[in-house]
Amino acid sequence: MIRELFNKGIKNYTYTVIALVITTLISFVGTPIIIRHIGESEYGIYQLILQYLAYLSIWDFGLSTSSCSLLNKAHTSGDRKAIINTIKFILRQYLKIVPLILFALMAIIYLIYNSVMKDQPTEYMHALLIMAACGIYIPLNVFRDHLRSSEKFYIISKLSTYQLSLMTCLNIYFSYKGYGLLGLAYSYFLLNFLFVAFIFLMSYREIVKLPILNIEFELSGVKLWNTNFHSFFQNIFGQLSFATDTIILSFFQPTSAITNFVTNQRLAKLVDTFLSNIGNSFWSSISQTSEDQGQKQRAIDLINKVFLILAFPTICALGINNKSFIHLWLGSKFYISDLFTWISFSNFLIFGILSFWGWLFVGQQKIQMKTKTIAIAGFINITASIILTKTIGIIGPVLGTFLSFYFFYIWHIKAVMEAELNINVSDFLKRFIFLIGIASLIAYFQSSFQFIQVTSWGGLILNLGLNYLLFLITFLFIVFKRDDLDLAIKYLKKSFQKE
Repeated sequence: MIRELFNKGIKNYTYTVIALVITTLISFVGTPIIIRHIGESEYGIYQLILQYLAYLSIWDFGLSTSSCSLLNKAHTSGDRKAIINTIKFILRQYLKIVPLILFALMAIIYLIYNSVMKDQPTEYMHALLIMAACGIYIPLNVFRDHLRSSEKFYIISKLSTYQLSLMTCLNIYFSYKGYGLLGLAYSYFLLNFLFVAFIFLMSYREIVKLPILNIEFELSGVKLWNTNFHSFFQNIFGQLSFATDTIILSFFQPTSAITNFVTNQRLAKLVDTFLSNIGNSFWSSISQTSEDQGQKQRAIDLINKVFLILAFPTICALGINNKSFIHLWLGSKFYISDLFTWISFSNFLIFGILSFWGWLFVGQQKIQMKTKTIAIAGFINITASIILTKTIGIIGPVLGTFLSFYFFYIWHIKAVMEAELNINVSDFLKRFIFLIGIASLIAYFQSSFQFIQVTSWGGLILNLGLNYLLFLITFLFIVFKRDDLDLAIKYLKKSFQKE
């Protein structure tokens, strides 16, 4: 059972890594070209609009999160009719909240206009309206969630790769042609439309492959909305934790500072995607393992260890080389500081493991159990971020997030998992904290790990590779016992064989 789980999970994860590498390379080439042609301030406004639009995700009132749990249950039945009825049921729920989604769109447009658009050219407002119009696609998230819940996350990864790659190419073209922010907006709207359309087609293709079994499947609107209540508030406070940094910064710093803030975290966000997709790839398979709690615990323990060995060598290697990367990529004036770099990387490190643990609640249909944790963490985060940004500047938002997640969130969610899911992560946290200590020493002595003088992209890649190999060997023997290594190698060998 665990072998089958890893076969599916590793397939999903492999595609996400490939997608990540492709989109990252294209983005790294495209970003400096776009900034050069439209300017730092305009690019900062574009990033700020994206940050505000991220709040649209909370205005599905938790339907996306709770529908994943429901769709996963329908998929487990293997009945085409059950899945179709579930999708229709969720779409009807979305129709009930369309007026609220439209209201949210208007509110976001109003907030952005009053914060940065008042004194800007008319085309800036047009760009905002075009990008905000993507909110009409929210009900169609049900088809994306169907793929995510049916162990087909790799399909989303493929389509995301095409979407982001084409969007970057269009952004380069429009910015080169002088369309500015308006060109980026057209590109954003068009590629989001194509992504939604292809997600629908891929979802339909997977559904029609299944037999009709006429299995009884209960769908209760009352029960769903009771769950959605918790999902909604979790999404609100989750957005406060994940998607407010540039908004807070815009109140105290010029929009050009947002460009620095975003670009300095580009490698860190790359790691975030790399690590968060562990949860996306494995949760649906874990939720379908047998009722043997011991077997489920062993699977989670192994994934937690895999997370550590994927995360720490990558974090340390990229953290050491982030300054060189920014200098080569955009220029020295864009680099903020080493302290900013390491705090940012630490934040995205913890986001990855908490993302995986959060999906475990979805899989066991106990979403409501983490509401209190997320709410308190969000409050701490937003309060600390505002105070620190006002007092110490650009490093404030990332420091506020660090305090919230390292001193509260991870410890509280550990207790909730033990009490509600019967999952113990104490051994993982001991290793995690120990490795954080080692990473802190590496950060302090980071100049000692510059094995060559980095003056070119070739030198950067070589130093990055040497750092990664050194840290991989070091952390490998700290994280894994011999039995763990043998088991992991066995699963990797089996994962690409036909089931």
